[in-house]
Amino acid sequence: MPDRDVSTLNDMMHYQYAKIIACSAFGCIDGVEAKKKHYGFIKNTFRDLTSGRKTWSDIEREDWQLVESDKECVTKIETLGYPELGMEAVFMITVKNLPAFIIIDDKGNDFYDMLLHAPS
Repeated sequence: MPDRDVSTLNDMMHYQYAKIIACSAFGCIDGVEAKKKHYGFIKNTFRDLTSGRKTWSDIEREDWQLVESDKECVTKIETLGYPELGMEAVFMITVKNLPAFIIIDDKGNDFYDMLLHAPS
């Protein structure tokens, strides 16, 4: 379940990304474990992302460093379109042994399904 400070779709994306960052940083097996053991880190990262103190471009730079280090699953990132949009650009990412992240909350609600069927 998202934090009570999550009130918009943008907040939800930042919150989920903060949990993914925590999993990576602390070696947690999933977001549930990360939230139980490192809630403060997730909350601070979420606040940094929503306030702009940490930006997507900062994260992109870190991703490129992982590609160059050849220590992670991402082996190549190619910009296919809209490079002026930064992290919102269209990328082709080549990976090896990458676990999939599916955004579903602890009640089984599908994040993407909620977007598709949200009232306008």
